[in-house]
Amino acid sequence: MASDGALLGSKGPYRLAIGIDLPRASFGVGCMTASSVVGKLGIDLAADRVGIRGVDPMRATLTGSAASGSVSGAMQLGLHPISIALLTIIDATHDRTGSYRLASQALIGLVCVATTLVFPIALPARRARGAREVPA
Repeated sequence: MASDGALLGSKGPYRLAIGIDLPRASFGVGCMTASSVVGKLGIDLAADRVGIRGVDPMRATLTGSAASGSVSGAMQLGLHPISIALLTIIDATHDRTGSYRLASQALIGLVCVATTLVFPIALPARRARGAREVPA
């Protein structure tokens, strides 16, 4: 998730670097930001109507439906500093190499590593709907 924030922050400069003029590059970033806001609101509205488990099953599985909003908000405290650090690395890499290729490849590698780290996480067993806990 932090890599998404870093990529969004570097898309304007990237578009300028590949020859897109400033008004079009800015318009593209504005469209992405607007669609992100609309998407987040749409997902939240859907979650309110059909439940988080139908809309975002991974987050609901990891956090539980009741704690989803609190956990997502707390995650932002860690994600924003990481996004800023990654954006700084992207910019520094571009300044040294004149290209975004190395930074893009590094982010792809980080996302792959993060993905493999999620798989071994053991999730707690869930009780069947309507099942009662039997005292030992």
